[in-house]
Amino acid sequence: MRLNSMFHVITFLTVSLVFSTPLLVLAQRGASPEALQRRAASQKREVQAQPQTETTLQLSVKDQARQDAHKDVNTYVNRPMWFIIGCIFPAVGLLAPYFYKPPIPASSLLGKSPEYVAYYTDAYNQKRQSVQFSAALAGQGVGCCLFGLSVALQASR
Repeated sequence: MRLNSMFHVITFLTVSLVFSTPLLVLAQRGASPEALQRRAASQKREVQAQPQTETTLQLSVKDQARQDAHKDVNTYVNRPMWFIIGCIFPAVGLLAPYFYKPPIPASSLLGKSPEYVAYYTDAYNQKRQSVQFSAALAGQGVGCCLFGLSVALQASR
């Protein structure tokens, strides 16, 4: 019985080290600098090619910022990592998206107006939190099912 509990302690420490905060930050980054520079250059060309009036520019900037933020969240947020965190650490997985705020990709904000940056930041943080929470919640559900299955299997022996 002592070996079994020692195994659980070692497993817990290993998982805690693997999913520590510095590794989470690295996992959030995700893209190479060259890809980020190409993306920033293409976005700059798109913005320069769209002459519009002041009122439609207001709506367009907000909508464009929201679309770009949602696209970047889907690119940069590591869903499998949040799923595993929710599976292994259910309470932490559900609370972490509200407290852990990774940096916003700077390449998405290069050469943008302050208004665009404000809209982008708000939309990015809202979508990031939602995606991280939903992935952790799915992981928690799977983790609870696996835990229940293991308890049932232990009880049947």
